[in-house]
Amino acid sequence: MGERLLRHAQDVALLESRLATTLSDSLPAGAPPTLRIAVNADTLATWFIEALSACRDLLFELILDDQDHSRQWLERGEVMAAVTAEAMRLMWDGGFRHIPVFENGRVAGVVCRSDFKSDEEIQRELERES
Repeated sequence: MGERLLRHAQDVALLESRLATTLSDSLPAGAPPTLRIAVNADTLATWFIEALSACRDLLFELILDDQDHSRQWLERGEVMAAVTAEAMRLMWDGGFRHIPVFENGRVAGVVCRSDFKSDEEIQRELERES
């Protein structure tokens, strides 16, 4: 799974590079890509800046919001990533069976829905919450 994710990330980087070349007249020369991330204040004040510092050649636009609301930023397509308290619901609603876990800017592992609970247990909980 990790190798597939890495290949996908490389494909996306190649597409972005081609797009940047095509749009070079409207982009500043050598400008690194910007990644918008929704993050809560507690996370930002503790470990998040250190984690971002491991990601070279990227700019970050941080959207400060409560972790209980960051999922909505993802759903609206306004951010590329989010620190959220709703990872299980996000995985279920988005049809994601796996989410990559990063450490020092590299994929360190993958979390699977079944690492939390069975799909049936997750579905029952989500239906009770709705």
